[in-house]
Amino acid sequence: MKKANYVFGACLSLCVLLHPVGAKDLDFSPTNIKDAQKSLGSGTARALDMILSTAGRKAAIEASGLSGGSASKVEQVIGHAFKNLTGSNTPSRTELASSLRSINSGADGRLKRRLLVLLSERERDFTKSEFVEVVNGLVYMASRYGADNSLALACASCISGPLARNGFRFTYDQVADEKTRYILESVVPRKPKEVVKYIKNNLRTQKLTTQKLNYLSELPSEDEKVFALFLSIPKHGSPAQKELFEAIVEVSRKPDARGLVNVLDPNNSHQLWRLFSADLNEVELQGWSRMLRAVAKDAKEKKEVGKKAAFYRYLEAKVANDASLADEFENIKANKCLFK
Repeated sequence: MKKANYVFGACLSLCVLLHPVGAKDLDFSPTNIKDAQKSLGSGTARALDMILSTAGRKAAIEASGLSGGSASKVEQVIGHAFKNLTGSNTPSRTELASSLRSINSGADGRLKRRLLVLLSERERDFTKSEFVEVVNGLVYMASRYGADNSLALACASCISGPLARNGFRFTYDQVADEKTRYILESVVPRKPKEVVKYIKNNLRTQKLTTQKLNYLSELPSEDEKVFALFLSIPKHGSPAQKELFEAIVEVSRKPDARGLVNVLDPNNSHQLWRLFSADLNEVELQGWSRMLRAVAKDAKEKKEVGKKAAFYRYLEAKVANDASLADEFENIKANKCLFK
């Protein structure tokens, strides 16, 4: 890619990677309804036994329409989820049930109960859509309640079209960047309630909220840990990460004389903190910082509270210089991954 389009190209690829998925969105069936209702089992054992068995998992994944690298990716994802929830890639029934039963809060508690119901189904009645739902739910729970914070969710469509087409919503992989992994493992709390407490304390002490709003309602539950990562950057991040943090703060600043910052403002509903889970290298971090500072400056000059229009104006200017980027730009707007 030409140098002039470097930052734009990074933005295009990352916007596809960061499409959000929440607890309320986990029940996705494959597009072929008849295929989705097809039973995966041939015996009378419970679905739980099939999921826990290596051979049973392989058979279910194959019956879900995946093969090769896509099938291997789903096996890896399930293994990561099991390991993070129970400490073992191949947990016993008791270990998995125990780890799930310890989850009781709100929507996560309801999702837990749904998973336990699905896992109690007989294998012969367990459908493809239910298997996909279980995998999605287990990975979401592992990301929220697992012991290893360095495993990060990503949208399946950015890794493999077949995964997304068959209803799998997540991949689940180790964060590669050493600085980011250190923060996730050693700074960000593991338990959801402690994460929320950490977020509230840091929003207040860093003066990143006006505190006049129910600001945490703007933060999806699946984003809590990466948002805590974002709040840890001023103290623990690399120089390039700190530069990007400051650029996001500028995007979050109101254009009036007081210049207050609210990073969870429903009138400026960006989700730029997701960039810190994307394993950006130094050049990409710097490119994003330059772009976001330009976006913030443009919006301030026009006295715009919300920065979404300025963000798109910046990208539209790039498209005007290279029409081949138009389709990708439309995908960014459709995904709404960084601006709602």
